[in-house]
Amino acid sequence: MWEELIEKVRKKRPSILFMDGEDNRVVEAALKLSQEKIIHPILVGNEYELWRKLKNVKNTDVEIIDPSTFYSNNKIYNYLFQKLLTKYSQDHANQLVRSTNYFAMGLLNYNIGEGLIGGATFKTSDVLRPALEIVKTKKGIQRISSYFLMNNQEKTFLFADCAVNPSPSSYELAEIAFLSAEAAELYSLNPKVAFLSYSTNGSATSSDTEKVSEATKIFTNKHDEYPAEGEVQFDAAVTPAIAARKNQNSVIQGEANVLVFPDLNSANIAYKITERLAGYQAIGPIIQGLNRPVNDLSRGCSMEDIYYLGIITGWQAINNKRLSLS
Repeated sequence: MWEELIEKVRKKRPSILFMDGEDNRVVEAALKLSQEKIIHPILVGNEYELWRKLKNVKNTDVEIIDPSTFYSNNKIYNYLFQKLLTKYSQDHANQLVRSTNYFAMGLLNYNIGEGLIGGATFKTSDVLRPALEIVKTKKGIQRISSYFLMNNQEKTFLFADCAVNPSPSSYELAEIAFLSAEAAELYSLNPKVAFLSYSTNGSATSSDTEKVSEATKIFTNKHDEYPAEGEVQFDAAVTPAIAARKNQNSVIQGEANVLVFPDLNSANIAYKITERLAGYQAIGPIIQGLNRPVNDLSRGCSMEDIYYLGIITGWQAINNKRLSLS
């Protein structure tokens, strides 16, 4: 999967902003992405500190934007300030413009960079709040959501929503499934959607299973281009032999690759178990539903996590630009 994706991104070399520009893991990942000519990294941080870290590095086109000196560009400052004045007082807006997370998000919305990665040193809320206030959601999308790309040498799955929505409604689950199915196509997957539960086709009944069943109905009525079923248990969703026993009229026949979890508890636990015990690579959370690609790292991320998320953000940026022009 990765070799093909890297070559696709390398052909366009999109510019990606790194909000946590001074973090050593971020610097290392940005250098690797630059030296391999995959993306053009833009590190947001203290210019002196970053040049000190990069002074002995060769063959790199890493760009640095220092918020403390970039404020002299009144055009950019006023653009960000006016955006924030729609929600905040003048004093508060002025304070936010000078914070790295809001400043970086403003750069993205001003077309300085085609995508953004944050979270190595920022909390998720400090990445997503400015994204929602400045970049905003796509037309027709009610809520942002996320997925993890789960990959090993044989299979690739999308797990959603593992990071954003604690207890989505039936309608929100259907929207999460739609965005995740669209995302699956970016990785050359033929999306097959499973709405997961502890029940398969009414084997148990509760408000929890009814929510998942209703989400499936909403989804299939609106998006019949994607095969989907639910409520369905995990084993019946991903194992053909078990699907044949538990779910004989299955549409996806145990071959689901887009797994929609009923809540954040189950989704977050599942992706971590799959990563730690089953040996899958977990990349994400990858945010979906925003006007521009913005992705959030775990503060415990590795350099490799940042590197691969950089590739995915670049691929999102390429496709986002293509879709906006079509």
